[in-house]
Amino acid sequence: MPFWLLWVPWSCGFCFSPFNAGAGYTVASNADLFTTGRAVVVTNLAATSGGCALLFYGVLCNSVWDPAFAMNGLLGGMVASCSGVNVFDTWSAIIVGMLGALGFYVQVWVFETILQIDDPLNASPLHMGSGITGMLAVGFLANDKYVASPDEA
Repeated sequence: MPFWLLWVPWSCGFCFSPFNAGAGYTVASNADLFTTGRAVVVTNLAATSGGCALLFYGVLCNSVWDPAFAMNGLLGGMVASCSGVNVFDTWSAIIVGMLGALGFYVQVWVFETILQIDDPLNASPLHMGSGITGMLAVGFLANDKYVASPDEA
């Protein structure tokens, strides 16, 4: 249930996409409109690729199509995209989403197996694993053109 409360409003534009797009942008000029639109596209591409990555990872490991893997991957991809939503290209958003989802899964494994920490909603591993992965991805995958001046791209 928490997934549907998070993803459905986000994908419909009520919460996460406007949050990422509107966090520092306006639509006062054509350059602002382009940057804001890119933020929405990057957010949704990262979410989708993260969901697919964890869904197929779950199939490879458990031989079962588990929707929980896809749902957590979607959220992991969205969290990972937040740190560089204004500097990622579309191709790099797909990579960031996949890496963010896998970073989430690794962090869940560390919490549950090594540290013996029980987080029933996996909120801590989601934000820690995917967030760190997304921040590191900015250094490797950011487009220099957008880093110099994201509004003039």
